[in-house]
Amino acid sequence: ASLLSTSTGSTLNFLLIVDEHSHLRYKPTPVRPPHPPIPPPSSPTRNSELGTQNSFPPTQHSALSTQHSRMEPPSDRIRLSQTAKEQLTKLKRQTKIDQWNILCRWAFCRSLAEPSIPSPVPIPADSNVEMSWRVFGGELSDILIVALKQRCQKDGLGTDKETLATQFRLHLHRGIGYLAGDLNLKRIEDLIEVAVTLP
Repeated sequence: ASLLSTSTGSTLNFLLIVDEHSHLRYKPTPVRPPHPPIPPPSSPTRNSELGTQNSFPPTQHSALSTQHSRMEPPSDRIRLSQTAKEQLTKLKRQTKIDQWNILCRWAFCRSLAEPSIPSPVPIPADSNVEMSWRVFGGELSDILIVALKQRCQKDGLGTDKETLATQFRLHLHRGIGYLAGDLNLKRIEDLIEVAVTLP
């Protein structure tokens, strides 16, 4: 969250391209805390035949290592408007990014970088482009949720699920419109330029 609290524009810089298929993935150097050693059982028993000590069952260790916390998304399913689909189709041709969800992440972050509040206009869900929040957010799901919540707080809005869902939809479609309407955006390098030049 501290990465996103400095400025809304930093969200787009942090999320340059977030997909393994784009081959232009931004990878900040992670700080990896040392893994604490697994303590031995309080009362170890020795197998007389094998001469080995009992340790934690493999299933218990694997369960501990695969636990992931997930924040509640603003929407479980995301269906775009027909206008947004047509705009994304244009962006797919220009940037050669074939995945709808990757372009939607770009668009969402582009709108978050805009200081003004999105106009509360009704947005129809009249296209056949639909994805789950998990597909949209991927491994950055929680970061995108935090960014949305911080933006809503900054704009003096609530952070209840209905408000978050409404603001997410408005930001997503506004961002798609911004990217599609950018006359300087004609290739993937121009998309990256948008990210690194925003304040």
